[in-house]
Amino acid sequence: MRQTVYIQDELLQRAQALLPDVNPSQLVQRGLAQLLEDLQGPVYASTRLAAVGSDIERLRDHFALEAKAEYERGYRKALAAADSLSWRLLEELAVNHNDLKRVLRPYVNSATQDAMNAPPISLEQVNELLENADNGKLEETVQRAEDEEKPWGWLYRLARDLGSMADPIGFDDFSFDPTRAFLRGYGDALYAVWAAVEEGVDPSRYDSRNVTAEKLVDP
Repeated sequence: MRQTVYIQDELLQRAQALLPDVNPSQLVQRGLAQLLEDLQGPVYASTRLAAVGSDIERLRDHFALEAKAEYERGYRKALAAADSLSWRLLEELAVNHNDLKRVLRPYVNSATQDAMNAPPISLEQVNELLENADNGKLEETVQRAEDEEKPWGWLYRLARDLGSMADPIGFDDFSFDPTRAFLRGYGDALYAVWAAVEEGVDPSRYDSRNVTAEKLVDP
């Protein structure tokens, strides 16, 4: 079957500059073939083996239970850590759809820069910060994320749960990456706390997937 297609001159010229020995018809064919491979995967993986369908379902059920346990673990860990955080951080997370990595990155970078300009901090000192956080002794310092002192006790508290994502120093004890299910549970728990305050949402009925940045930033 033959088809007539129209291609912008600039687009065709750019393609021919990359493959000068290939004519326009072959360029289009190769482009369509690449598009299909990108969308569907390689030809050898384009079909599923029907005989293993039951195995996939069994494994799905098995790993769904494990993922659920990870989600619940992350949820509980976040609630335990929430007292050490500021309202500002909870709001940033809500605006950014619970993207922990995106929200924490500038704080981690700033804490790393502070550490480079300060005397070395030991793991024992970090543990002391964590102990103070657990005992509720950080008090107002936790709320002053923009003060000149830049207290980072709350960040080390998160590093205990979130590993390298929240670790500005690179301690071995924090050199791990949580599972995606754990991070989803962690973010959902912090969002539930924010929603309970900001919107009066019943924590047992909220749905973090419905949060929109536009709603949060509108006056």
